[in-house]
Amino acid sequence: PIVFDLREDPDVVGHNHWSKALGIHARSLEIMDTMGIVDRFLDEGLTIKAFNAFNQKGEKVANIGFLQQHYESKFKLIKSLPQYETERFLREELKKKNIDIRWESKVTGITESVDSVTIQIEGKEDVTVPWLVGCDGGHSIVRKSMGISFEGEDIESSFAMVSCKVESNQPEDEAIISLGSTLLILPEPGQRARILCPVSDDIVQASKAPTLEFFQTILDTEFPSFDCKLSEANWLTFFKIRERLAAKHRKGRVFIAGDAAHTHSPAGGQGMNTGFQDVFNLAWKLALVAKGVGQTSLLGSYEAERRPVAAALLKNSGRTTKFAMAQNSIAAGIRVAVAQTVPHLQFLHQRMAQSLGMLDISYADSPISKDCVKGKWLDFTKSVVAIGTRVPHHTIRASDGVHTTKLLMEVCSQDTRHNLLVFCSPSDLVLLKETKALMRRYENYVNIHVMLTKEQSDAEALSSDITSYFEDFDLSLATKFGIAETGFILVRPDQHFSFRSSPAEISQLAEFLNVIFV
Repeated sequence: PIVFDLREDPDVVGHNHWSKALGIHARSLEIMDTMGIVDRFLDEGLTIKAFNAFNQKGEKVANIGFLQQHYESKFKLIKSLPQYETERFLREELKKKNIDIRWESKVTGITESVDSVTIQIEGKEDVTVPWLVGCDGGHSIVRKSMGISFEGEDIESSFAMVSCKVESNQPEDEAIISLGSTLLILPEPGQRARILCPVSDDIVQASKAPTLEFFQTILDTEFPSFDCKLSEANWLTFFKIRERLAAKHRKGRVFIAGDAAHTHSPAGGQGMNTGFQDVFNLAWKLALVAKGVGQTSLLGSYEAERRPVAAALLKNSGRTTKFAMAQNSIAAGIRVAVAQTVPHLQFLHQRMAQSLGMLDISYADSPISKDCVKGKWLDFTKSVVAIGTRVPHHTIRASDGVHTTKLLMEVCSQDTRHNLLVFCSPSDLVLLKETKALMRRYENYVNIHVMLTKEQSDAEALSSDITSYFEDFDLSLATKFGIAETGFILVRPDQHFSFRSSPAEISQLAEFLNVIFV
């Protein structure tokens, strides 16, 4: 792969400390973990431990940070890390893998044909590649060159934002929101913070950018007891929120992802995280097709799966922003009432937490998701995970003599292959034999894990052809997956499970594998 970047190499000219994104959610940390690079984000990012809401009088009325403890993930936290640092970490990983980054490459046009994509670069020779993914932001030249419309509207309110050093008597790892003025303070590493607030159009028209003194005055007025002192601003800016969604995420051999495909309100801090999930969704599909082993129809599922996610995010973040921006005493009072009520709505905490951590994304309606469970009982069982969702946060025990325990997510993240979970008892020798015979064709692309639902007797010998056995004697995992007696679960390289069969039917599995592989 080749990466084209308009900018100069930051390692040569120095790092620009301008940053849009800040928060890294649990699902993004899982993706980084799959890539083997999460430790650096955990070490250098700041864990946001609380989200404190204050009323118009400057009184603390709620803390909703407790939702993180309900994340169904091993990462029960939100990390704060400026986007330029995230980019630096990822850039260094690309260098380790000897992936070419071509700096100062201004793409001016794209020409797509049935077998290639030609990229025009200002002042340089054209480059022809088999596939192209445009991650070039809201003003994407890739999207424009492909004639893909970018429709939506602007939120009328203007905002001022700064990244600066903050000294105060408040904890450095807690976020603050004023429910009256909607002033937001988000902590950054190094005793710094991102401060954001709505401003009138008159203020925006009066100057090109806000000053540090402007923010100092607002904090002194809003939170005089905090004893805030601002300094060392990296950048200050005014901005408007542009809500846009691309009509398509793919045209032929060209794809768009991240802000090139969708831009929205920063409410919830899910923009960059959604971009991560876009490319994580696309990467394994494109890799299989590029290797010649994946069906080309796989690529059509990228838009089918990711565009609805972006559309829902635009809708929800837009509503949240408009509600937060309403500047009147009634709206402020409602915001206070909502913030005070949330901690008491325990029956909603689990669902709210998964949404906040971006752990509830489902591809149930995807053309590459298929549920082959006989009977309708699991449709009414809320504890059963739905097809197309992430594998559940569940600890499993290896049948290895020492009973090593692992998270199912970790078992399904060891490499870039699919993972087939086979639920059966040790006596189901015919099923295991037939499964192994079928999967021999896919052995370089699918790992097999047997989930034993009963203990092995002395007379029962497990197949030595399969080396990964786990114990589910209490049927806890089988129950979560809606498996009765025997069953198959196929987990994709992005840890969403796309196929379920129970009782286990070899013919159904074979048919579905033909949807994925050539």
